[in-house]
Amino acid sequence: MKWYLSFNPASKTFLHESGYEEAKRKFRLNTVLIQTAMDKAIEILKSFNEKRRRIAS
Repeated sequence: MKWYLSFNPASKTFLHESGYEEAKRKFRLNTVLIQTAMDKAIEILKSFNEKRRRIAS
């Protein structure tokens, strides 16, 4: 997930297009694990951004 978060993704589509094939080569994980890490990275980033917005308000 940390590797995916380094992309500072704006969406799952962006993240998939930017890193999916590289993640498959780099980490040699099965597709389900790669997809789960990608989904979790998006969830973490969205949660972080939402909390930051609430604090700023």
